[in-house]
Amino acid sequence: MGPFPWHRVPRVDAAEVALRQRFARRGVPVDGEAALRALSGLIGCEVSVGSDALHVCDEGTLRAALLEPLAGIVLAPSDGAPARLAVLELDPFLASWIGERMLGGDGLAADGVSPLPDVHRGALAFAAARVAAEADCPWRIGGVLTSEEAFVAALGDRGSAVWSVELHVADAPGLGRAPRSARLWLPVSLLDTLPPAPRGAALADLPLAVAIDVGEAELEAEVLASLRPGDAIIPDRHWGADQRVRVRPLGGARSAWWCRAADGALTLEEIERTDEGPVGRGSKMDDATRTDTSEDLAAIGDAPVTLSLELARFEIGLGELASLRPGEVVVSGVPLGREVRLRAGSKVVATGELVDVEGEIGVRLIALGE
Repeated sequence: MGPFPWHRVPRVDAAEVALRQRFARRGVPVDGEAALRALSGLIGCEVSVGSDALHVCDEGTLRAALLEPLAGIVLAPSDGAPARLAVLELDPFLASWIGERMLGGDGLAADGVSPLPDVHRGALAFAAARVAAEADCPWRIGGVLTSEEAFVAALGDRGSAVWSVELHVADAPGLGRAPRSARLWLPVSLLDTLPPAPRGAALADLPLAVAIDVGEAELEAEVLASLRPGDAIIPDRHWGADQRVRVRPLGGARSAWWCRAADGALTLEEIERTDEGPVGRGSKMDDATRTDTSEDLAAIGDAPVTLSLELARFEIGLGELASLRPGEVVVSGVPLGREVRLRAGSKVVATGELVDVEGEIGVRLIALGE
């Protein structure tokens, strides 16, 4: 065991982190699948997207990130605001090849070394306009750029998010089998005007375990250790009156779904969000050295332990939980009876039943442990 090799950890400054977060939470307003279908139909070859990556171009470094010859399709907002332009940069050989195909050629005369001729620029802009229309893109095509100066004039040089993708064009004569690149340049002036990105569909069905509880009790560690079957606990906080329960993801502390329970069904009444952060768990490296003697316990006997009065647990899809709104009904699939599990974190301390203690909700212990 040695010191953690911090020098091997990639260094990322705060400005880059902030820019990546801004881009990740914004969506490019284009139907990607429709765009690929439209482009495939125009050039007569199937186009698909391979790997993609998000990069950051820092302020003052745009020129260093460009290499002529260039081919960039200007995407202008419908309101015509010049400060919010985006540019879709294409591999120069791919841009020339698409121009050749649009002009009726087979693509064998494509040239990725020389600047794109005006006629090819026009053909490329026409193809981009057709694809944008098919993909319901809210931006209009503002021409094709072929120089560093034009790129800097369109994007500015105050920093940009750059989304790079690999394009695969199947059975393309003269283009070869190697993937071709495309980069979408989004300057910082444009990022915050984009709509929020949709939630990841791939995570919507992710099963999430949630707990239904009716209250919490705080006991000193010494009192907790002295509990025996038959003892009664009155919780410090409870909300079980009128069948009200709280639903929370296991281990979560920032969100709670307050519901009314009836016959295993939960009617959502309120969604609560807090700023409470997650709590980590510490431990000794070697459990073999633990003694857990009564003297050890006495030394921290007044340490508070929070117990959750849990009725049941069930699983729900992450997307379903995130989309719940007050008034909706969730079927838990588990019976909600009088049995309660007292949990400290993930550990079951005791099992009991709900009782009425002079008008207050209480828990009478039936068994200790699982």
